Amino acid sequence: MISVTFDTNALDKACRPERFPKDSNQAVYQKVHDALKAGNMAGYYSVTMLTIEGIQNADRAKVFSGTKLTTSTSEETITSTRDLHPDIRAKIGNDDITTISLNITVSQPDRAPLHPEVLRRVKAAHGLGVKVLKAPPRFGAFSYDDPDGKFYLPIMIVGNWLNGLKRFKTLVLPLRLGVWGMQD
Repeated sequence: MISVTFDTNALDKACRPERFPKDSNQAVYQKVHDALKAGNMAGYYSVTMLTIEGIQNADRAKVFSGTKLTTSTSEETITSTRDLHPDIRAKIGNDDITTISLNITVSQPDRAPLHPEVLRRVKAAHGLGVKVLKAPPRFGAFSYDDPDGKFYLPIMIVGNWLNGLKRFKTLVLPLRLGVWGMQD
C-alpha cells in the first residue's frame, strides 16, 4: 500500500475532488480519492493544519501574541515509602517522597473556532480514513483524546512511517524526480 502525506491544498483536492471541476488535474485528484476510499492508499496530514493553519492568516499574530501561560502549585504532600511498590522502594530507598505538583495551563483567548471550511475538509479526510500526524509534545499543544487511533496515526505506527520515509529519502530523492505521477 502506498502512503501519502498531504499538505492542506493537496488534502482538499484528494478528499473533495468534486470542488475542483475546472482544474486540469481533477482526474488525478479523483484517482487519489478513489484509492483512499478503497483503502489502497494510506493518507496523512500534519496536525499543524489545525493548530497553525486553522487560525486565519489575519488573526495569527494576535492569537499567538495573546497566548497566556498560567501556573499553579499544589501544597506539599508526603508519600510514605511503605505505600509504594517494592520495586520502587528498591530504587529510591526507605525515605518518604515529598511531592509538589506544578500545573501549567496555556490558553489563547483570541483563538476563534476552526473555520467551517477547515472542519469540512477534516471531516472529509476522516471519512476516507486519512489520519493526523501528531506534533512533538509542547506546552499549549492541541491534543484530541483518541484512544482508538481513529484520528491520529497511532504512535506505534509512527516508527514504521519514519522508517519508510528514510527509505524514501534514500531511494527516491537521489533520483531527483521532477514529475510525480500515478500508475494504474
